[in-house]
Amino acid sequence: MRKSFLALLVTASLFPMTAQADVIGVNNEVGISINGLLQKYQEISNGTVPDSESGVIPGAGIKVSVMHDVFGISHVYAAVSYRYDLGSASYHGGYQNGSGNQVPLNSSSYYHIQNIKVRVGKGFLLNDNFLVTPYLQFEHHNWDREVAGVGAVMGAHEDYRFDAAGFGVKGDVQVMPRLVLTADVNASETLDSSMRFHAEGGIPGMNFSLGNRPVLGASVGADYRIDGPLHVYTKLAVERFGFAASEVNPMGYQEPTSRTTQISADVGIAYQF
Repeated sequence: MRKSFLALLVTASLFPMTAQADVIGVNNEVGISINGLLQKYQEISNGTVPDSESGVIPGAGIKVSVMHDVFGISHVYAAVSYRYDLGSASYHGGYQNGSGNQVPLNSSSYYHIQNIKVRVGKGFLLNDNFLVTPYLQFEHHNWDREVAGVGAVMGAHEDYRFDAAGFGVKGDVQVMPRLVLTADVNASETLDSSMRFHAEGGIPGMNFSLGNRPVLGASVGADYRIDGPLHVYTKLAVERFGFAASEVNPMGYQEPTSRTTQISADVGIAYQF
């Protein structure tokens, strides 16, 4: 009985140390993942949705994060992530014929989506199992959208870009040995949003400067330490952003207001350092 009690006491005393190491350790990793991205895009004009697209896009990502004491400041946090998604989505919209009438058009769009996020913050260890980290965030987003032509209707290429700056907070909690759960919310504002358009058939290219809109994001995830420094992780995230309409250009064209919702699922493997 005495030996059992001593063993239990030793285990109880060691677990908080392991917990603290794990909630901080998940922020000292380099990882790679495979991703699935569900994207829904809508253009808004006079309260209607003339163009919309939706589809599941496969991709891959990498991440690096560090959390260390710096110049006497504990748990300084920095992270960089990059993801690339490539695939097709369904397009439902229309075009104007020679008489100026709107004609429905169903086609497909080919996507190249790249996203980079950089974060800097500070962690606060509320107890041995729970770490809260507020942070500042910078994001760069690039979406190449190629709408395939159908019959006499020519295809078009649109390249959307934006930078965004904002803030967020994430929490890491150890719920059992080796397993850490994470929740994250963030809000940003787009900066320097633009779209470059060009189409087949000799139509001249056009550049549109788009208005700024909020970028809202949230995610939940889990990180499990397999053995030593090797981890597996998963994350489910949602992000919503938009573009305000451009000015009418000298040729009489305008890029309308739009909104995009992205839901992504990642599964990856990481190395803790």
